[in-house]
Amino acid sequence: MRVVLWAGGKGSRLHGHDAPIPKPMTLIHKKPMLEHVMGIYQHFGYNDFVICMGFRKEKIVEWAKKLNGYGLTIELDGKKVPTKRSSTKLGSLILVDTGELTETGGRTMRAAQHLGKEFMATYGDGLGDVNIGKLADYHHSHGHMGTVTTHIKRTKNRFGRVESEFPNGKATSFEQFDERPANIGFFVLKREALDMKPDDGTSFEEGVALPLQQAGQLYTFRHNGYWQGMDTPEDLEDVRSRHMAGVAPWKFAEAYTP
Repeated sequence: MRVVLWAGGKGSRLHGHDAPIPKPMTLIHKKPMLEHVMGIYQHFGYNDFVICMGFRKEKIVEWAKKLNGYGLTIELDGKKVPTKRSSTKLGSLILVDTGELTETGGRTMRAAQHLGKEFMATYGDGLGDVNIGKLADYHHSHGHMGTVTTHIKRTKNRFGRVESEFPNGKATSFEQFDERPANIGFFVLKREALDMKPDDGTSFEEGVALPLQQAGQLYTFRHNGYWQGMDTPEDLEDVRSRHMAGVAPWKFAEAYTP
């Protein structure tokens, strides 16, 4: 089963509007976030990746070519990239140019030719100690079209979340913290989930996940461990600090480079 990694975003909130690299190429201890995400899947035996590139795609291509000496088969624009010899075959990496401004739904459609009867998909900028093996087992147990991983992260709402009665306007709750389950990616899907054919301007959430949910075909896998998305400099600093302190929960195993 191949793993689709969405890696075409610019990451303006993280690097500003003049970002020099795609957000998933941001380094965490000498390795890009994307490589850390790959390591999560690799630990559970999923070694074949389809990377959906966009903004500054050449940075991802440069990085991928550096992995040549580690037994990784790389395909770019439908052609195999010449690789150095290695005694160990760690997997495959298919690089697909999905357009600089394309949304995740459209990116997945542009990479669909490389997918089999089932595939996994996730964001290239979210790290967690998700048990991919249990996720896959759960997906197969319910037999429906898709599974999305959810996580409850207690976040403070700057203004507070208010619920009220209608029509009199009486406030029934005022919450400063949000503790509702959120989508963190780590999808498992049947190939038929792409029959919705989201276009370039449609996100994966809107074009695939929402229609599956409305059809009763989307199930949730609850992740109760660590997870962190990299949206702000503060998020990145938290992850880097954890790594430096030797408490990086997502590091089940190293990815391709030693």
